[in-house]
Amino acid sequence: MKLDTKNRRFMLDVDGERLKNAPGFDKDQWPNMADATWNSTIESYYAGDRISQ
Repeated sequence: MKLDTKNRRFMLDVDGERLKNAPGFDKDQWPNMADATWNSTIESYYAGDRISQ
């Protein structure tokens, strides 16, 4: 993820289909982002994207 200060946005270099299929959560029930298991799951998903490129 990169910060684009000129346009005041973040840019994520991820294939649209991969992002569409990414792990998610209910907007009213956010996960504990300090949870090592949850963090590992998210990191593993996006690490797979880097490996396939």
